Amino acid sequence: MAAISLMSCWQGGVVDLRLPGITADGDTPRSSGPAATGIFTVVGPFHVPVVAEALQALVVERIVPLRTDPVSIDAKFVLAQPWNRERTIRAAQLRQREIAAGPIRVNRVIVPDLPDHFIVLEGAHRAFAARQRGDASIDAIIGATLRIAPEQFSIVGDTLMRCTDDGTRPVSPSAPWGPAVSRDAAVISTEVSHVLASLGCAVYPESQFGVVSQCQCAGRVRLVAP
Repeated sequence: MAAISLMSCWQGGVVDLRLPGITADGDTPRSSGPAATGIFTVVGPFHVPVVAEALQALVVERIVPLRTDPVSIDAKFVLAQPWNRERTIRAAQLRQREIAAGPIRVNRVIVPDLPDHFIVLEGAHRAFAARQRGDASIDAIIGATLRIAPEQFSIVGDTLMRCTDDGTRPVSPSAPWGPAVSRDAAVISTEVSHVLASLGCAVYPESQFGVVSQCQCAGRVRLVAP
C-alpha cells in the first residue's frame, strides 16, 4: 500500500467525517465539537481545531486590511468544525432553501507552497453547510491576513522556539511574532507539534534545548555537529 503524502492532504483541504449515533442537544460548548454534532472535521489526519491552533503558532506577520468588504474564498480550505447540533441543522436548512445568511468572518493564513487556509472567527456552521451542499466558494470578510514561516520555528520537547538574529528563543503559540517568553508560556500540545512537523518545522528532543537556544540564524534552526 502506498504511503499517504501529508502535503497531498494539505492540498486536498478539509474533510467532514460523520460519527453515527453521536449527537448532543442543547447549548453545547465549542470544545464539544464532534461529540455534539457527530461531525469530525479534518485536514488529512489532523483535527481542524488543532490545525488552526498550529497555524496560529507560526505567524510572523499580521496584516489588518483598511477595508473589510466581503470576498469569495475557497470553501474547502475553511477550517470550520461545527460544534452545536441545533446551529448545524439550522445552517443546513437555510442553505438548502438558498436563504442568504451573510458572509462568515475569517482570518486568511498564507501558507508557503500551499493554498491559503482560513481560520474561522464567526460562521463555522454556515461554512460546514456550504461544504455539504457542494459549494466551491463562500462569501467571507477577512479580519486579518496572517503570514506563517515554518522555517523560522522549531520544537524542542514541548517548547515552541523561534529563530531570530539574537538566537533561538521560546515564543507564545498564541502570539509567536512577539518577544521571547518563559518556557512554561511556550508549551504546545503533542497534537499541535505533529501538525507543525508536517509543515516543515524542525523537531528536537528536550535534551537539545541548550544547544538549540544558542543557535543564530535567518531561517531554519540548524544544529552544528561538534
